[in-house]
Amino acid sequence: MLLSLENSFDFFSVKNSMIYNVFFRLWYQLLLLLSIAHPDRTLECFVVPCRFHCLRIARYLHNFLVCSDNRTDTLWLKKKIICHFLAGEGRTMLRKAVGKGSGVFMFSRALSSSTSAFSRGTPHAQPMENLVDQTRMPREDIDWDCISFDDRHLGRYLYKSTYVLGKTESWKGQLEEFGPLLLQPTAQVLNYGQSIFEGLKAYRSANGGINLFRPGENAARMSRGARRMMMPEVPEDVFLRAVRETAKANADLVPPTGKGALYLRPLLLGTGGVLGVRPSTEYTFLVYCGAVGPYFKGGKLTPIHLKVSEDAFRAARGGTGSTKCAGNYAPCMLHTAAAREEGYSDVVYLDAA
Repeated sequence: MLLSLENSFDFFSVKNSMIYNVFFRLWYQLLLLLSIAHPDRTLECFVVPCRFHCLRIARYLHNFLVCSDNRTDTLWLKKKIICHFLAGEGRTMLRKAVGKGSGVFMFSRALSSSTSAFSRGTPHAQPMENLVDQTRMPREDIDWDCISFDDRHLGRYLYKSTYVLGKTESWKGQLEEFGPLLLQPTAQVLNYGQSIFEGLKAYRSANGGINLFRPGENAARMSRGARRMMMPEVPEDVFLRAVRETAKANADLVPPTGKGALYLRPLLLGTGGVLGVRPSTEYTFLVYCGAVGPYFKGGKLTPIHLKVSEDAFRAARGGTGSTKCAGNYAPCMLHTAAAREEGYSDVVYLDAA
């Protein structure tokens, strides 16, 4: 059996994102129907996504997820479904797969490997990571159908680690109860903005397990940001351990399947007191979390209206625009607030870039 949707889809653009979402909902249902109709066969799905849409693809696949291969961008899915995330060599591999005579469901968009998000970053970063079997059910005192992207449902525990230059110089940390941070008024994070952060999500799968989405990619980006901001890098194993422990400790805040996600916020702060524009002598790495719904109001499939800025600059050549540092975001608040007053959801800084 061969069902091919292989070719380029020209309507896969930002302005037609609603059509794109509808397509993948249909694709998701088709996978499910095929797996039910052919329970004795292994169904293979080959995906050659563009960078912009990798997150959406994984979102519609995560309910099938069981585990991931440590060496390739391959997911073993429920009901004997295998999903391969391919780069530019996708068409060749598709032809070989068809020649094997196995049941194949194909969707590909021919792109070079340089534009495929799954071909970038750390070698072993995975699209999804199975975190823990179901041990704690979602809290019953939260209306999971009405949660939004805010701080109303923060986790009880956070992970915290302190690195002191010339002294400890290690990232040994532990879980602590969520609470205020004690900072000196001269802390670099307060005076000169020496701070970077990340954002990733944990989802509850249909079998009750909890899955992280590509945490290795976030660890790699934080390391790049640390080098740019002259901060000590957080090793990948430390980053992943902190994220996992935080998610496990707050597992009751992972929403039911399809109701939202547990948003995890890793922070790296220059917390040492230094008067003068130079790197801090002490750094704090922490991860906190909270249950969230869609980032924009209206739900997952509601189209949003974006305003293209003609006079505001978010980033400049040679600056920190490619770094997820705190200082990039505060200057955008003025333009975002003005756009929302005009009925837009957010601002796109294209013409001014």
